[in-house]
Amino acid sequence: MTVSAHGTETITTPTGAKHDAPAMPRLPIIEDTGKVTPKDARQLSGLLFDRLQSLEEGTPEYSRTRSTLIEMNMSLVGSAHGASAAVAIRRRRTSSRSDIGLIKAIDRFDLSREVEFTTFAVPYMEDFHVLAPMLHELGEREQTLLRLRFAQEMTQAEIGAELGYSQMHISRILSRTLTKLRAGMLTDR
Repeated sequence: MTVSAHGTETITTPTGAKHDAPAMPRLPIIEDTGKVTPKDARQLSGLLFDRLQSLEEGTPEYSRTRSTLIEMNMSLVGSAHGASAAVAIRRRRTSSRSDIGLIKAIDRFDLSREVEFTTFAVPYMEDFHVLAPMLHELGEREQTLLRLRFAQEMTQAEIGAELGYSQMHISRILSRTLTKLRAGMLTDR
């Protein structure tokens, strides 16, 4: 699915004056957000986040755009918890916390950080009650990186600059750490 905008549109001001302004991208109508493929959801999320940043919070269009983002990305909640039977029981107890995590991720996401939304959102949806004991088992460096990345919302490049590592090294450590945490969540503790 490709969505793009071309040209300008004429806007009439409250005083009746007309002027040309850059056209806002025309977004497709999404009748059933549950049927949006993950590939299309990634593309549409970028467009919707771009639109959300240009809207005034509290307006009906802002609310509709935000709601569409939430509904379209609900599949992330299930993906964040994996597909094992042990997790299915936990999933029922934690789905509302995960839904809240998704909403927090949508509210905090910033396109200028140049990170894919799914990468940004999943940590907000993990079950922190299950994670707490596993976090204490991590080394000091791993705990520091997680705190800087997800609590202080620093980019990998910012973390690398602060700690004296390359962004690539930070990326590898975070990837290993998150893989370890996900694996721990899938086991029966």
